[in-house]
Amino acid sequence: MMGYDNNAALNFKPKKFLFLPTYFKCVPFVTSKPKKKKLSHKKQGNCAMAWDRAALPGLLLFQALFLSEIMAKSAELVQNYRYETAYACEGKTLKIGCQEGEVIKLIRANYGRFSITICNDHGNTDWSVNCMSQKSLRVLHARCSQYQNCSILASTSLFGDPCPGTLKYLEAHYQCLPAATITTTNRPSPPWLITSQSPMWSTTKTAVRPPPPPPKPSKPTPSRPPVTATTHNTTSSTQIIIPAMDVGLPPKKIDNEEDLTLPITTTIIPNVKTTDEAITQLFTPSSSGPSFWTGEFDTANYCSPVVLRSIYWNWTKHGDHNIQPCPGGTTGFARWRCVKVNDKAIWSPDTPDLSECRSVWLTSLEQRVLVMKDSLLSITSDLAQVTSSKTLYGGDMMITTQIIQKMTTKMSMDITTIPDPRQREAIVTDMLNYVVKTGSNLLDVSQHPSWKDLSYKEQMRVATSLLIGLEENAFLLADTVQTEKTVDQVVKNIMLSVRVLDKKSVTTQKFSAHKEWIVSNNTIELPRGALLENNDGEFVRLVFAAFNHLEEILQWQPESADSNSNKNITRVLNSKIISASLGKGRHIQLREQVRLTLSHLQTSNVSNPSCVFWDYTTSSWSDEGCQVETTNDSHTVCLCDHLTNFAILMDVHAIYLPMEHQIALQIVTYVGCVISIICLILAVITFQLFRGLKSDKTTIHCNLCICLLVAEILFLVGISRTENQIICGVIAAFLHYFFLCAFVWMFFEGKNF
Repeated sequence: MMGYDNNAALNFKPKKFLFLPTYFKCVPFVTSKPKKKKLSHKKQGNCAMAWDRAALPGLLLFQALFLSEIMAKSAELVQNYRYETAYACEGKTLKIGCQEGEVIKLIRANYGRFSITICNDHGNTDWSVNCMSQKSLRVLHARCSQYQNCSILASTSLFGDPCPGTLKYLEAHYQCLPAATITTTNRPSPPWLITSQSPMWSTTKTAVRPPPPPPKPSKPTPSRPPVTATTHNTTSSTQIIIPAMDVGLPPKKIDNEEDLTLPITTTIIPNVKTTDEAITQLFTPSSSGPSFWTGEFDTANYCSPVVLRSIYWNWTKHGDHNIQPCPGGTTGFARWRCVKVNDKAIWSPDTPDLSECRSVWLTSLEQRVLVMKDSLLSITSDLAQVTSSKTLYGGDMMITTQIIQKMTTKMSMDITTIPDPRQREAIVTDMLNYVVKTGSNLLDVSQHPSWKDLSYKEQMRVATSLLIGLEENAFLLADTVQTEKTVDQVVKNIMLSVRVLDKKSVTTQKFSAHKEWIVSNNTIELPRGALLENNDGEFVRLVFAAFNHLEEILQWQPESADSNSNKNITRVLNSKIISASLGKGRHIQLREQVRLTLSHLQTSNVSNPSCVFWDYTTSSWSDEGCQVETTNDSHTVCLCDHLTNFAILMDVHAIYLPMEHQIALQIVTYVGCVISIICLILAVITFQLFRGLKSDKTTIHCNLCICLLVAEILFLVGISRTENQIICGVIAAFLHYFFLCAFVWMFFEGKNF
């Protein structure tokens, strides 16, 4: 503590003393002509002590501002360097390297397992994903921190075994910084900063007494990279790590233009579950946090942090795109935009864009298809297996459908070299089985987040590619079969039937639910004439298919013109998708119409069914060539003059009215109208029978009653006649006419009064 010599205070010749209520208990005012009167030693001591107490807060504030300025400059330098991540499976060596003149700055590390997809080539789902070695960061810090390059073996001998029976991996998050930005000194720290701190790799929260509250930032940083602050004592120096992933400091609203300073703290979150919900809650502001976290969060201009699809999305200003590396085990970058809606910043769309994220194992499969070192059956078998066990992303959906089509093209060329027709048929049948299983895996509910990784147009293109790939594989088998035969493939989400029929004995073909298919009972009937006109000589080859969950992906979206004209209409696919084809995706026109019976998924709150088909050329739903024959609450029968993928499109009512309420409203309506009709008839008879009541007023009354009587009779008779558009239009026109006449007679009645 700094002080002043008491003897020096005796040299002042004060005229008088001004006593202040706060810090300055004694303030001497020196005159030009000192008097001989001296202060007593007691008074002199009080003055010196008052100066000590007055100087101490100012010095402490000066030191705090000086240290905050240094930390702000350090943060400004660190922001320019990218956040890197490295992985190494158990038994492999983790290698980290920086460029010349840069050193490694570790952010966090773990030996264990937080993700099921990393280092999991065989798709094991039984391993723990909450596995963490407590000394991971300590070991890596000793071997890598402040070095240009380092390597370390990912093994239990170094890190221990936090979860026996689980294959572990070592991950390190770091930055490559210039050596000058992380050097430390041995300058003594002021007494108010000296505290007993646990090591930086401790898994418990390190408590450091904060300096005075920093000024409000002039430019809040939405995505703050890790910052290194350095505190000192008389014997050693300690680094305090402030990673953005762990602290997640939100920006605050800006009140004035001042320098940006960072508080000194360390927060390490131990043993956090890696579910989206858990990590989202981790970044929710808490009232129990440090004092400098309190304040008003600027959620009007910044999107809040969230973890989605195993990626941490930090604070982002509205109008900006947040670009992050794809999850572990994949390549590419993910994107998500922050937009401002109703004075609040939100992420848009609801899910990030992961269309560029491609799994490493899937890229390897694609290379195997191109190189052709392995058999196609082996590749399709691996594709079916891994898509059933691994987490897929948006880019994986696109590449999987491409692999299916590439394998079909190669198989169509390879089978020409096989002389035995039975062997050709067996090979193509096995391949079709694997392809159908792969398609079923892509349609499974567990993979729906992968579809959401894509935009609407990309989803439609990928779904179209999947349908074409399945159809081409099915017709590859149909062309291989040289005898009359039916091959059925039934898996969880797809039922496929390949039929080769002898032209001489062909009859009407009906495709209905298989005994193992309990998803729906939709049916397709192809008349004999339509089959005969599409034969290829001796045989008629056709393919039927039914899908589960595909209707949740191929959702209807109105065209721009439709959306403007029908703003209050919401349409939805209200049936499972079923398909029939006579020729490899060709839009074949039929002389005789095909009949489809489709069951409704939702029976209440829907109306106005439309029979639609999926147009491969536009990747959208169309009702061209299809019409509704009959419909009821549970089923709709359609007639179409071509073959492709079919479904039912229906309007969704904005408000659901229970059936008992509908019946009650009908009763009230009919009873009220009947009573009104009876009274109107009595009024007209009265006006006609009593001649003495004849006058202009009674004539107006009589005409008014006649108009209302005719209008209400029309209402009762024709209100439910909506099945015929012409009759419905005529009834509506007469209703408008007679009610308009009633209003005119009311006008005349009011004028006469």
